[in-house]
Order: sequence, then structure tokens, then C-alpha cells
Amino acid sequence: MHKYFFLIIFSSISVWGSDAVSNKELLVKIELISNRVKQLEQRIQSVEKENNQLRKEIVKSTQTDASKLTSVAQILPSDPDQKKSFLDKLRFEINSNADKAAGPCVNPENWKKMRKRMSYYEVRKVLGTPTRIKPSVKPNIEQIYYYSGDLNADGSQEEGTVNFSDKRVVSFESPFG
Repeated sequence: MHKYFFLIIFSSISVWGSDAVSNKELLVKIELISNRVKQLEQRIQSVEKENNQLRKEIVKSTQTDASKLTSVAQILPSDPDQKKSFLDKLRFEINSNADKAAGPCVNPENWKKMRKRMSYYEVRKVLGTPTRIKPSVKPNIEQIYYYSGDLNADGSQEEGTVNFSDKRVVSFESPFG
């Protein structure tokens, strides 16, 4: 009701400002505006309905089913020695998975591609960024690339090395033996 009142006042003001506007033209314009308002109200209702459906889906998806949850007490052994062993194995496995995701140096096939006389760039292209880089105390080796990590989840660090002299590989040792 307020909308129409506003429109009537607005149109009457515009009528006073111009001499050549007929009542028919004003009614047509008011009807067009009224239709447009109805269309916009319908769009708002449909958007609000869709929004409510999405909210319900979000609430439904965030609710957890208590029967599907497993407590830590059900997973861990009750004996302290078995519990310690279990947690150690779990820690080793997590660390090993992180080391395995470290890059191409954890793939034995990449170590098979290694050759003497490769440059720094070629080694990094094949094995990725080394874990450590150190200068060597040996006179015939300038720099050593170390690639290390727990690759087989046994708790010990496996280490591969690449030795450089004159910016070229002179020797290397794979962590896979």
C-alpha cells in the first residue's frame, strides 16, 4: 500500500512539472512499475526459499552420527607395553609418510637415473631439493647433497648422498641400497 502511495505522489509531482503527460500514460507507467515490483518480490521469495534449503543441508551435513565415531580407548591396547609399541609404530608411520611425500628423492627409480658427471641442476631435477647441503672436508669432494628420511617406517633415518667436485657428480649412494 505504501508503495502505491509513494508512486502516486511521485507521479503527481512529475505531472505538475510537465504539462504534456496524460493520465493514461501515468497509469501505464504505474502498471509497469507495479509488475516489476511483483517480479522482484517473486525472485526474493525464491532466493529466500533456496537459502533456507541450503541452510538445512548444511546443518544436516555437519551433524555427526555418534554410532560412527570410534573412541581412542577402543583403538589403543590396554596393556602399557602394547600401547607404547602401537604409538611408536603409529609415529614412525606418520613420519615415514611425511618423508615419502617430501619429493622425488624417495622414489628408487629416480636414484637409478643418477649418473656421474651430472650438474647441480640435473641432480635437483631428478631428486629434488636435498635435505641438507654441506661442504666436504675431503680434498676431492667440494659439496655433498644429503637426502634423508624414514622411508620404510622402521624408526631409523635412511640417507642418500650425492658428492660433487667441479660442480659435477663424482659419486652417489642411494638410500635404498
